[in-house]
Amino acid sequence: MVILGLTGSMAMGKSTITKALRLVYHIPVWDADQTVRDLLATDLGLIQEIGGQYPEVMVEGKIDRTALRAKAFEDETCLSTLEHLIHKRAFRLAVQFIDKMQRLGVSFCALDVPLLFEVGWEKLCTHTAVVYAPLFVQKQRLSLRPDLNEAKIAHILSRQWNLAEKRALATYEIQSGLSKENTIRQVDQIIQDIRQR
Repeated sequence: MVILGLTGSMAMGKSTITKALRLVYHIPVWDADQTVRDLLATDLGLIQEIGGQYPEVMVEGKIDRTALRAKAFEDETCLSTLEHLIHKRAFRLAVQFIDKMQRLGVSFCALDVPLLFEVGWEKLCTHTAVVYAPLFVQKQRLSLRPDLNEAKIAHILSRQWNLAEKRALATYEIQSGLSKENTIRQVDQIIQDIRQR
């Protein structure tokens, strides 16, 4: 089974690509970001662990994600703790997704993981693709997100590898700074290449 690991920094165009994979190519995609949101909302063990260590981020027994982000932003130890608690659970769910795809006889699936190389999850994949856009395009896209300011963006990006490191490891590259049509053309070429191997 082909397992394509898709990665890239914020506002690089991964969602456009994963949407095309699902709707155009009918390729199942596991979304790390959505999985984390689901875990924070529904995993009672995780909620209790986070609430026990950081009661200030809890509201009526639930995690206030805005408060949690703010806490992680100002406290490096908190961020490291959260990554440890969340990544091991998310990894387990990614493995379960892959197992399920294999049981169903799916020939091609994808993992959308922003920190694919940083956390070593490329070992789950048969191929990897890094999505990138020029810096000015990324900044333009990020400026449209109301929940982010310059400091938050810089902090998030500082925890990710630079593009050159990711490009050196990736099987494929997707440049998303031109047009959606151009991006989808690149995706199409990659899928064809993988299927012909």
